[in-house]
Amino acid sequence: MRYKIITVLMVIITSFIVSCGNNTPTPTPELPVIRVGWVAWPGFYPIVLIKELGLDVKHGFRLESVFQKNITDSGNDWETNKIDAANIGIDEIIKQNNTKPDMAKVILISDRSPLDTIVALPEIKTIADLKGKRIGAIIGTVYGELMVRRMLEAQGLSIKDVELVNMDGSDILDAMPKLLDAGTTWEPHLTKAKQKGLNVIYSSAEDPTLPLSTGLIIRSNVIQEHPEAVRGLVAAWFEALALWQADPAKYGPMVAKVVGGTAEEAANSQANFISLEQNIQQFADESLVKEAQVATDFLISIGQLNRAPDIKTLFDASFLKP
Repeated sequence: MRYKIITVLMVIITSFIVSCGNNTPTPTPELPVIRVGWVAWPGFYPIVLIKELGLDVKHGFRLESVFQKNITDSGNDWETNKIDAANIGIDEIIKQNNTKPDMAKVILISDRSPLDTIVALPEIKTIADLKGKRIGAIIGTVYGELMVRRMLEAQGLSIKDVELVNMDGSDILDAMPKLLDAGTTWEPHLTKAKQKGLNVIYSSAEDPTLPLSTGLIIRSNVIQEHPEAVRGLVAAWFEALALWQADPAKYGPMVAKVVGGTAEEAANSQANFISLEQNIQQFADESLVKEAQVATDFLISIGQLNRAPDIKTLFDASFLKP
């Protein structure tokens, strides 16, 4: 009798254990990670909100935000495969795809800057005063060298009338006056330049034909392996953009913690953001293709490219639509 009771109890216990085992929750699959490289440019500040507010997880991926001091470092990260995506200028996008065709696609345009500027020492008042002076700019870029060339040509000068020094816009202020007399830069460095008493002698707003769109480029293998995560990144970007535009003062401290400076400086920074609707329109009407062609012609003229890429293959609008 005792044996039968023990046997029944063992059966019950075994059944209970098996039952509990069957009810064990299925582990949640790991979300795809997308590593996005960026620099302190106001046109990409909303990326901070994606991470800090958990918008990445909400939209089905995990963002690894890779913040770099300058464009050169971000470019090196891209070349060494340390990032999956980057926010870079249209000329850099063309150069990247020229060396490795179809390696990456532009999936959205974050902004188009009218705020790239050329600042100069206080004694330099006009463009004519730049003759014989040292101008810092990233050589081979539209927001650097091409803008300098356009500025000089408008005043009857040429690039041969100045000394062009290869330098990132984030380093311009520290290089003046010892190494430079003038240089190209942008926010948040522009605000600091004005505070130092430097003169703004030229702005990209004076030449709307400059190809200055900045796009989010992402590797083709990431698109192929994790298309829904890429769609989530685009959705998270536009959600973060809406929040930032609605209340920059609220999120200024969040951004300043990452990029440096004060919360007020971050909140008051300027950028010409491109909305979802504008993105869809610009991808559709091929205005981006035309802009890329201007950049391509410039790069070929200075020897940065030896052939024109198939520009239309650079852009993928499929992730802009639900």
